[in-house]
Amino acid sequence: MKKIFIFFILNLPFLFSFSQLPFGYDKYLEELKNKNPTLYNFEKRLKDIQKEIQRLIKDYQEGEVSKGDLKDKLKPLIKEEIEIIDNPEYRVEQRLEGILRTLPSQKTKSTPPIKIEISPEK
Repeated sequence: MKKIFIFFILNLPFLFSFSQLPFGYDKYLEELKNKNPTLYNFEKRLKDIQKEIQRLIKDYQEGEVSKGDLKDKLKPLIKEEIEIIDNPEYRVEQRLEGILRTLPSQKTKSTPPIKIEISPEK
């Protein structure tokens, strides 16, 4: 029971999986690569960190890594993740991207809406 509890506590922060991200996340990253390379680098690194954390947790689940080794390997990854999230440059780029995405001039062109005319019944 204690081992299950420890496993749950270790996995609690990582229940979110990048494989569960919206289908268009990779497309979003590709757009960022050209549009905002600074934000792209931050987002790509965060994604890579999460993938590495997931891999380590899987190794722990399969008994390939001990709890002590897992902690030792997770600490620098989590530290780097926190440093990125707390980085003012990352936050500014993230907010600017959010603002720019909401401006009409920055939205991607889509097909025009279909106009349906309803004629009065005779």
